[in-house]
Formats: sequence, C-alpha cells, structure tokens
Amino acid sequence: MTAYALSHRAVIYCVTAILVGYGAFVYLNAPRKEDPAFVIRDAGLITVWPGATAEQVEKLVTDPLEKAIENVAEVRRTQSSSYPGLSVIQITLKDAVVDAKIWWDKVRAEVGLARPLLPPGALPPLLNDTLSQATVMNLSVFQDPRSPGRRYTPRELEDYTKRLRDEIMDQHPMLPSEPDTPNPMAPAYVERVDIFGVQKEAIYIETNMGKWGQLALTPEQLSALLIQRNLVTPAGTIDTELFCWTKRWSRCWPVLRPAICHPISGLYARPISPRRWIRRSPRCLPMLSLPWRRWSWC
Repeated sequence: MTAYALSHRAVIYCVTAILVGYGAFVYLNAPRKEDPAFVIRDAGLITVWPGATAEQVEKLVTDPLEKAIENVAEVRRTQSSSYPGLSVIQITLKDAVVDAKIWWDKVRAEVGLARPLLPPGALPPLLNDTLSQATVMNLSVFQDPRSPGRRYTPRELEDYTKRLRDEIMDQHPMLPSEPDTPNPMAPAYVERVDIFGVQKEAIYIETNMGKWGQLALTPEQLSALLIQRNLVTPAGTIDTELFCWTKRWSRCWPVLRPAICHPISGLYARPISPRRWIRRSPRCLPMLSLPWRRWSWC
C-alpha cells in the first residue's frame, strides 16, 4: 500500500481532496440544534404494599404487573425487584421507539387494567417516566428579614410563587415575522416547574376541660364529626326559565349546635375551645425547580 501511494501520488491527492471536500460539505450542512432531543426509553414502576413480605410482593404484585406490561408490543425488557412491602419494575422500550410518551400511556393503561388483580392494601402503582428530566435552575422565593416595610405572610409568598410559575410556563419563542409577539403554538421553553417547601396550614383546637366536660363529647367523637363535615354529596339542581341553581347539602350537627359560632374554613369550634390557625414551618423555603427544554430566551 505504501509503495502504491508513493508511485501514484496523483490518485492519492485526488482521493484526499474528495474526502476533505465531502467532510466540509457534511459539516456545513449537518442539522444542528441548540439542545438536541434525546429519547429516554426507560421508566420505573413502583408499587407499595405495606406489611407484605418479599415473597408475597413478588407473587401477588410483581408477577401480575409484569404480565400486564408484556402486552405492550414496544416493551423490550422488564427487570423487577421485590422487597418487603415494595415492588420495583424497570421497563425498557425498544430502540426503534421515537415517541416514548405514547407507549408510556399504553403501559399506564395496561397497569390500570391489572389494578383489580392486586391484593387489598396495595397502593396504586406509580409509573415514573421522567427519569430523563434534570433540574437546571432553582429559584428561591423569600423575604429579607432586614428589609423595611410590611412583612409578607406565607400564604402571600405561596400565591406569588404560583403566579411566577405560571409566567415561566407561558414563555414561548417569538414569531419570526414579529419579534415582539410570542408564538403560542410553539413548545414552551420550560417543560415542568415543581414547587417545594410550601408551608402547610393546620388548625389546632385547645380544649377547656370544664366546657369539654359539659358537652359530654370525647375527642374521638369530635374528630369523627369534623371528618364527616367534609363529605361532598350532590343534592341535584333547580332549573327555572331564568336561572339554574345547584343544591348542596349543608349539615349542622345537633351535638355541636350549642357550640357553633363562627366558621373557620368549615370548622365550627370557637365556643368549645380557643383556636390557633398557623402554618407548619418547613425545613426549606418555597422553591421552584425548573427542567428546561431550551437554554436561550428570545
């Protein structure tokens, strides 16, 4: 080969020029994206069955779910692990799959059909097909303690965080013909926004033993009555020529009738005992987690 190259230099120069020209052509005309899409064909199916042994989980939870998943034609492989009270199934689609979301919906449908076969006490299976999503930005919403002026309540911070989430999700590329007008038909820059660290509300009832004894009401009875107050039961509608009303049942418990005074989010308990409406403090501040589709902003 070396002797041939030295004796036929013209041929070698022509072949080299052709290869260099073809490489430059491919490089200049190759499709390029700012963030090329990667199809992730793996997902995890997690099912919790508290109190069951690993053998029971494998026989009554993992096996029925694996048989249901095998009905999806594009599933290439399933790998399962059964633990005490926990079933984990790793699902992999075939390499020819381009749009994995369609097949994950079919997997969810098959799992839903197999749900009645699961034993009592097993929680609904959870399919996690967002393994490819990574958080690229964290935004913390807080108020500087040293800032003057009015202090914002946790509810106000939560409302502001939700409005900020909606504004971020509404960011779309601009129209080529009108640089200042967003294109609502184009995919948004941000695919998903998660909010963490929101303080939960809680109502504490501080009892007065004297009044509590006069009512002859135990804490268990009060808890049961309060739970029943949250029941939503349809009561029909009233249609007239001018208006249409929707009726809803409203119940007033006789045992609590002497104690009813002012409503607190559906809870009537002020004369029974003082109340404290507070928010439970979390370990972190409200935070937005943003998996981005694109990095640039137009």
